[in-house]
Amino acid sequence: MLTNVGCGTVVSKNPRLSLLPYNLEIAPDTYGPTILSTVKSVTTGNDAVFARLVQSLYDDLEYVRRELACQQVDAGGGPAPPLSASVCNTLSSTWQNGKLKLDKCVNAAFQPKQSAGDENCQSFVSQLTNFRASLPATTSASDVANRLGELQVRVDVIRHVFDTRFLPSIPAAGFCRERNTCPP
Repeated sequence: MLTNVGCGTVVSKNPRLSLLPYNLEIAPDTYGPTILSTVKSVTTGNDAVFARLVQSLYDDLEYVRRELACQQVDAGGGPAPPLSASVCNTLSSTWQNGKLKLDKCVNAAFQPKQSAGDENCQSFVSQLTNFRASLPATTSASDVANRLGELQVRVDVIRHVFDTRFLPSIPAAGFCRERNTCPP
C-alpha cells in the first residue's frame, strides 16, 4: 500500500500502520487494459501511468472496504466486522459513483482538454471526499487491525496522487501512448 504523501521529511500519512513505507519511483511501463482494448497488455513508457495508478489505487480501496473492513476477518476482533453494514452500504454506493466519474475523467484525459473532462474529474473528487466523510470518526472495538485508519490513509493517498501526479501529467492534447498516436 502506498502511504507516502510527499517526499523529504514526510514519510507516511499514518504512523499507526504496521508496515514500512518507502519512497518509490514510478516505472512508466504499465500492464493492463488500455484506452483501445480491454485485453491486458504492456504499454511501454505510458504517459498515462499516473492515470492508471489512480485507477489501481481506487480499485484497491474498494477491495479493502469490501473484503477487510466490512467483513470479520481478524482473529480476536469479536463477532462484528470493523464497519457497520449501514456504513459499508453507504461507502459501496459512494465508491461506485466515484468509479464511474474516475473512469470518465481518465477517458477524457486521452482527448484534448475539455470542460466535460474537468467536470468528471471534479465529480470524482467530490465522491472521494464523500467517501472519506462517510467513514466513522472513531474506530470500533472490533477493528483490531485498524481498517478504518487504512481506509482513511488510502483515500488521502489517492487524493494526493490524483492532485499532484495525475492532473498535472495530462497533456493539452491528451495522453497518446496507449492510442499509439504520440508524435515521434
